Amino acid sequence: MLKKIITGLALTLIVGLTVVPPVLADNQIPSDHAGQRLDVHPQVPPVPDSGEPKKEFRQAPTIDLRAVVLEITTDSDAQFEIVVANPTLNGDVSLAGEIVFRVTPGVTIYSSLLGGSGGTGVIQAPFVNHPIEPGNSLVFTFFARSQIVGNMPVFGSITYWPAGNMGAAQSVNRQFPVTVSAPSKRTDLPSQVREELEALGVQIEEKAASGVSNTGTDNPFGWANWFVILAFATGTIVVLGLFILIYQIVKVRSKSTRS
Repeated sequence: MLKKIITGLALTLIVGLTVVPPVLADNQIPSDHAGQRLDVHPQVPPVPDSGEPKKEFRQAPTIDLRAVVLEITTDSDAQFEIVVANPTLNGDVSLAGEIVFRVTPGVTIYSSLLGGSGGTGVIQAPFVNHPIEPGNSLVFTFFARSQIVGNMPVFGSITYWPAGNMGAAQSVNRQFPVTVSAPSKRTDLPSQVREELEALGVQIEEKAASGVSNTGTDNPFGWANWFVILAFATGTIVVLGLFILIYQIVKVRSKSTRS
């Protein structure tokens, strides 16, 4: 009788430990930022070709991709700037374009062009609906955080063209050698990104910034998944021990009664 009880409880423990982890894993909510095209301003359908002459730059725009900070620590981010200037000589020809960053796994990029969340993998930040007018310049600032220590190359590029004439597009590319001395622990948006978004009137949700690893809590109790598994295993062992103890007490009393 004791062997049957122990065998049944042991099978229950094995089945529970086999089924619970996959169920919890299936409940994980995937990140919705990886490789996603993010734009604060919605895109509009392309305008059909009217047959009018395509606009061209009279003077080439000034494009500068530069690194401000190349080290990531616990409390500081790497920082990059892309300076874009449209010379006054271009008259009525505005400058449109798209900035693209490619980062290795574990690295997250933040910018006001990406809204109130970070991007990973391939990050695209277009400025098409709000092109740069002649005689104006803009500085696009990007920040990077990492959960992995080591040397992390960050690839940045900008493709630009005369507004309305994507056929004349040109590109400038650069690789930034970023060193990660310690994993990032910051969960808030960089202050400059927050200020730029507020100036644009963008509503920012009060939540942890993406790209920071968190312990899974996708279960009905809101507990960490490892804690659920540990509690299940501990509970099964306790129940098994109680059954054995009760059996031994009953067995001893039965012997005493017969005596």
